[in-house]
Amino acid sequence: MTPDSRYHELGTDRGLRESIKAIFAWRNYSVYLATSWAFSAFGVLLWLLNLYLYHIGWSYMTIGAVLTIMSVVSALARLVGGYLGDIADRKKLSVLAMLLASAYMVTLGVSVELNMIVIGLMMLSLMDVVKGGSSAYILDNVPKDDSGLALALFTAGSALGVLTLSALWYAVPIMGFATAMRLLFLVGGVVLLFCTVIRARFLTSSKSSRDTDTPHDLRDFIVANVRAAQSVLAIIPGAFLVAFLDSFSDSLFHFGAYIYTNEVLGVSVLGIIIMVATMLLVSVPLMLKVGRISDRHNTRRAGLIVYSLMPFSAVVLIMAPYVPLWATPEMQAATDAMLPGLGAVFTTPFVAITLKHVSDLLWSLVLVTMIQKSLPSHDTSKVLAVFWSVVYLSSSFAPAIAGVVFSLQPSLVFAMVLVLNMTIIMLVYRYGLTGLERNGKRLQLDGQS
Repeated sequence: MTPDSRYHELGTDRGLRESIKAIFAWRNYSVYLATSWAFSAFGVLLWLLNLYLYHIGWSYMTIGAVLTIMSVVSALARLVGGYLGDIADRKKLSVLAMLLASAYMVTLGVSVELNMIVIGLMMLSLMDVVKGGSSAYILDNVPKDDSGLALALFTAGSALGVLTLSALWYAVPIMGFATAMRLLFLVGGVVLLFCTVIRARFLTSSKSSRDTDTPHDLRDFIVANVRAAQSVLAIIPGAFLVAFLDSFSDSLFHFGAYIYTNEVLGVSVLGIIIMVATMLLVSVPLMLKVGRISDRHNTRRAGLIVYSLMPFSAVVLIMAPYVPLWATPEMQAATDAMLPGLGAVFTTPFVAITLKHVSDLLWSLVLVTMIQKSLPSHDTSKVLAVFWSVVYLSSSFAPAIAGVVFSLQPSLVFAMVLVLNMTIIMLVYRYGLTGLERNGKRLQLDGQS
């Protein structure tokens, strides 16, 4: 019996304590949550990856090209992973996901050679082969009435990244940014290897959601993914279209945000580290709040509240060269004297990037919660895989485009983001997320009513 059915009689209006009790009734949740938090603690280093690659000598176009290859590999891996996740033991997939995470971090920690870094990043992309089943392992077992809170607890683990960022902030003046990043990648790889052992030892196996007598050949793979695509279009067409545009917008923004802040606007690496740490601390209570809102209210309301912050972030970054501070230079100098880098909180890029990252986390939570509530009870992994594969594919060429545009005029990247953000807000306001509707009548994506 799943926690969802066990606690169904409590209703959707039960309090926070009862909701948490229902979520943790499934023993695997605690093990999975703890190991995922460890990954989140070191995963924050990925937010500084582009800046790190730039500091070790990569050009904008090289960074963009490699990130595009990563996105394409991730998209293809998701499709295979979705199929695999519904026919394989999801415990084994969860263990493999953590093992690949450990391998990529160790690789980035021991080498600065382009080929080795690309191999490490490909390991990160190949995590998507097993991530679909690993994620479905959780989504199939958390209570649907409290799925927003359950998923928010996972995302809240990103706050542990403050510990990693604190270590990075301390190490940068001693050994330099690039060396400090490699050291933390190496430490993270060792920690995640330990988490791999914990998952292998304490997680319980899951049964396949498909008939074991079904032949698992190429034809079965194609038929299964076509069926999953049909489910996505039938159940959540609005979210499908919005995520398609949003992923492209996010890739553009995140490609150049920290490089732009460091190289064009002159904010120090220590200041950028404090930016990211502050954003993590602010985001946790907001994620828990939005998780509860998405459980108790419609996703259109939660989506509009969260996404309304994103166009503001793009506008502020465009204006930052002309208005670099939102406080006086004296205030910035005084705070920098107290704690190196702290003066970055008085810069306009701090406002823009913090709002963007917080809204990204909350927006992701709203989307995933809505999808989890709408999914059928069968083929969960494949439906998720098809959905996110299209998201990855839609954004795969954005880093390459951003690399070219950034080389010409950095602020143009954020102007493109602004246009996409405004388009998404209009779509969510008019149609919602779970479907495209007009005057109460649902519209199909092929244009037929």
